[in-house]
Amino acid sequence: MFEQRYRFHFEAAHQLGVNVDTKDHPYAHVHGHSFEVFLILRGKELGPKGWLTDFGRVRKTAEEIHDLLDHRYLNDIEGLEVPTLENIAKFIFDKASASLEKLAAVEVNRPSLGEQVRYEA
Repeated sequence: MFEQRYRFHFEAAHQLGVNVDTKDHPYAHVHGHSFEVFLILRGKELGPKGWLTDFGRVRKTAEEIHDLLDHRYLNDIEGLEVPTLENIAKFIFDKASASLEKLAAVEVNRPSLGEQVRYEA
């Protein structure tokens, strides 16, 4: 089994007030994070060019997603009205899988907090 991993970063703000009980909870306020994303592709066989997927294609997909999320208020993006790490990972997977048929998983990290979520279809 072959596995490719492509990493990119984005910066964004969000709030998770619907997830907490009090207005004093830090998540109830708008705040920002640096997000690290891994697109993970898998396959048993290499193509005729000797690679699983052209990294140029993976990079183009990552750049499109980056441009959609970077320096944005995530709650305003359709499909991310409740932008938990879990929902962000699934959102990115759904967007990327449209052009990357060997996409197996997406990991989203907030390295400064030591938090990570992995989504696999």
